[in-house]
Amino acid sequence: MENSLTNPFTSIVQLPDDCLYFIFQRLESSNDRESFGLTCHRWLHIQNSSRRSLQFQCSFTQLNPTSLSRPSTTINTFHLYRLLCRFPQLQSLSLSGCIELPDSDHGFSFVAGGCPLLTIISLYGCNVTDIGLESLSQSCSTLKDVNLSFCSLISDHGIRAISPFSHHLRSVNISYCRNVTGVGFQGCSQTLAYLEADSCKLEPEGISAIVSGGGLEYLNISKLKSCIHGISGWESIGSKCRNLERLHVNRCRNLSDQGLQALRDGCRRLRKLYLGRCRLISSIAIEMFKCLRSDVQIMDEAT
Repeated sequence: MENSLTNPFTSIVQLPDDCLYFIFQRLESSNDRESFGLTCHRWLHIQNSSRRSLQFQCSFTQLNPTSLSRPSTTINTFHLYRLLCRFPQLQSLSLSGCIELPDSDHGFSFVAGGCPLLTIISLYGCNVTDIGLESLSQSCSTLKDVNLSFCSLISDHGIRAISPFSHHLRSVNISYCRNVTGVGFQGCSQTLAYLEADSCKLEPEGISAIVSGGGLEYLNISKLKSCIHGISGWESIGSKCRNLERLHVNRCRNLSDQGLQALRDGCRRLRKLYLGRCRLISSIAIEMFKCLRSDVQIMDEAT
């Protein structure tokens, strides 16, 4: 009895922060974690500093009629500043669907400065510009996954700010970014393995830049909105994408028999080719591809 009275560590509240962090990490349910933070200000700080991901209420991760019909939420610099100060250890941040962020570039200076550990960011549909991407790249050097789809204000200048200097970059989504031709990817890291570029206006030089890193395993360039004249772009894919396993070229209006041959002869690790509605490809070329590359599964559209 006397020992328990003289022992100063008789309450869990008196445990050091390291122990509280350990306890918090062992809580599996979200309700338990929220209850932990409601105990006191100190425990709330433990909860906040342990958070690794943050998704704004207006964010959505998939394009569907429900997400498109949602009312947009205005998030300004003040909101960003308050939240990012609370969660200094963030590794994943989603601002997807926050299309009315009024001071996007200035706001991203807070994202860049407040989230140095950020590895995943989704800016789907945001009005971020090249300036915002430059701010992001200067401070967040450990970025691995960047979603820029439907960011209509960015160009190759913004891509150039992120791509060559992010040595951990693994996945980029630039689908429906109509001002991006692809040249900003020149000199990209070998770690870049996944690229979504659906419905973009990629040029031959842009295709060559996109594959310059040599590490692509997945590439989607379906529905190209501009012409890849000749076969130079397809030859670049065939000669430099030695690790490519999955390729989407659905509705690429200028993929011809020669371009298909370049893909057939060059992409030796290719396992799935999504090849639908390419009007310049003959049935003979497709049958020849199947005969010489029986290891590749040709599919009409992604399912």
